[in-house]
Amino acid sequence: MEQFRVLVVGESAALRQQVRYILLQQNFIVLEAFDLQEGLKKLRQEPIHLIVVDIQFQFSSLVLFLSHVRRLQGGREVPLLLLREEKQLPSQSDSMPVSPAMSGRIEIEDIDFYYLTKPFSSLGMKAIVKKIFSDSLSSFPHYSQPSA
Repeated sequence: MEQFRVLVVGESAALRQQVRYILLQQNFIVLEAFDLQEGLKKLRQEPIHLIVVDIQFQFSSLVLFLSHVRRLQGGREVPLLLLREEKQLPSQSDSMPVSPAMSGRIEIEDIDFYYLTKPFSSLGMKAIVKKIFSDSLSSFPHYSQPSA
C-alpha cells in the first residue's frame, strides 16, 4: 500500500513536531514547512495527500495557496486541515463560519476545509485525519485507506 505524504505548515516548530509525531505513528510520511511559501516549495518536490495548516495565515492567502496547490498537483484537489484556537474563531469579514465544534468540515467558495481546534489530543488528530481520508476515498478513487 502507498504511504501517504502529509505537509504540515505552521510557524510554531513545537506544533509541527506534535503533528509530525502523531502522524508518524499512523505511518504517514510527514514534511514540514514554516510558511505557505516554503509549503509551495515542498509541493513542487513531490505529491502531497493532505495539508495541515496552523491558521495563523489570512484566509485570502490560504485560498491563493490552494490554487497553487491544485496547479502543482495537476488539478487534483488536496484535502486541507486547518488547526485553530477556540478563541481564534474567524470573523465574518474572513468569510469563514464560526463554529464552536472541536473538529469538522466546512465549505467556503467551493473549497472544502476540515478543522481541528487547539489544543487537541492525539486521538482527536487521528480521528479527523481518518475522516478526511474516508471522505477522500469517495472523492478521489486513487486514495486507499491509511492504516489506523
